[in-house]
Amino acid sequence: MERLEEDVFALQRMVRGRGPALSGTVRVSAPPAFASLFLAPRLGLLRERHPEIELELSGSNISVSLTRREADLALRLARPEGSSLVTRKVATSAYGLFVSRAHIAGRHPDTMDLLGFDESLEDVPQQMWLRDHARGRPLVFRANDLVSLLSAVRAGLGTAVLPFFATGNDPDLVCLEREGVPGRDIWLVVHEDVRRSPRVRAVMDVLIEIMTQERGLLTGDFG
Repeated sequence: MERLEEDVFALQRMVRGRGPALSGTVRVSAPPAFASLFLAPRLGLLRERHPEIELELSGSNISVSLTRREADLALRLARPEGSSLVTRKVATSAYGLFVSRAHIAGRHPDTMDLLGFDESLEDVPQQMWLRDHARGRPLVFRANDLVSLLSAVRAGLGTAVLPFFATGNDPDLVCLEREGVPGRDIWLVVHEDVRRSPRVRAVMDVLIEIMTQERGLLTGDFG
């Protein structure tokens, strides 16, 4: 039964891949903050190049199944395993310890309040680094997403580890430290059955172009 189900999914993917060239729907999955703060504002390039392609962008921390057609493409922060998946490292996202300029006034960095993820994300590399950096100091604010942490930092609640793509070159934010803060590789993932679809290939090319053009933002190199 499981084999039959997999054969059905494989047939659906191949039919999907032979659809009309440069038209139709392409579903892309990406981490929520990356999807909303980085990708969405830059997808005008796709509309300009391929106006007949309809894009569905899903921000999710859960790794969707490309095998079961939950998405056509995925951007992930860890290299997935699977013999039927084609992966490519497309960028590296750098992180730093950020604070609002208003919050830093008159305070020593070692006495600033710390903001971080909740228990569900304790194994994230940036959270592990923050715990080590804290040296036992408590986190006064916890959230399960980067956008909430960014908002809390902007509001002056304290310091948090944030990606440079989220903070940009904002003059109201100060990067206290970046040396030693672990970054995350960004992987583009596609199922081998659909990677030759013209519309999927077109979206892949645009995503790669966007991340190549914005490499400085992703790495925090604004020079």
